Amino acid sequence: MDKKSVRQTLIDIAYKMTHYKNYHAYRRTCTIAQIILKIGIIFGILGMVPELTIKILSLNISSMCLFLYIICNYWNNAKSHQMKKDSNEAVQKFYFFSDAKCGSETWHLYDGDYDVNKKSLEVSFVKERSFINNFFRLIRKKQGLLPLRFDDLKALRYLLLQQKSKNGYLVYATLSSNEVINLSKGGIHLKEIPIKKRNKPGRWDYAVATEKLSNALWNYPRNFKAYLMEYGHKENKGNSTMIKETKKL
Repeated sequence: MDKKSVRQTLIDIAYKMTHYKNYHAYRRTCTIAQIILKIGIIFGILGMVPELTIKILSLNISSMCLFLYIICNYWNNAKSHQMKKDSNEAVQKFYFFSDAKCGSETWHLYDGDYDVNKKSLEVSFVKERSFINNFFRLIRKKQGLLPLRFDDLKALRYLLLQQKSKNGYLVYATLSSNEVINLSKGGIHLKEIPIKKRNKPGRWDYAVATEKLSNALWNYPRNFKAYLMEYGHKENKGNSTMIKETKKL
């Protein structure tokens, strides 16, 4: 192996360590961090047991889990910084070119992990925040994203039309039954795909997106599924007016 190959290999390794390849990898790390936190909470509760040996052991494990969670969360946020920055810039362009008004909350667009032989994009309708941030946003009744407003839907349809007309990327998202109804009414054709492509949003992130505290607790949907999204599909006969209007953009 020559020096250039070694240098390129080292650069690739460094890049993978500091950047996420796609949104699915980012969400997987978020899930791991949440599991560590839950384990820490469980052992913290066990630490209230009067028996001294169990108490000391439980509190030590709980402290270790909390430390690992903080490190994992910090690393995750740092590693995803560029990915989120690229997403914001891309989404702003779709809002601009579709002549849609961009509100305080927008949907997000990331590199997908649908098929190794076909480039894909993953749309997310939640923004990952800390528990404290989410809690205070709910208390202050900050504006959420779901259900999608007209301008948000307009920008999303523009993205889908662009990819369809250019035979571009596959676009997919994880949706609850409520979002499925909302997008279908907006003329977007949805096709369910394997569940392994699903990226369930965090409870509190979803609650903020829907502006409902109950969605973080007893009303958190159990029916999230992954769907391919298209606009201007031949099966959307009832939405011909929307398709014609969007083609004028």
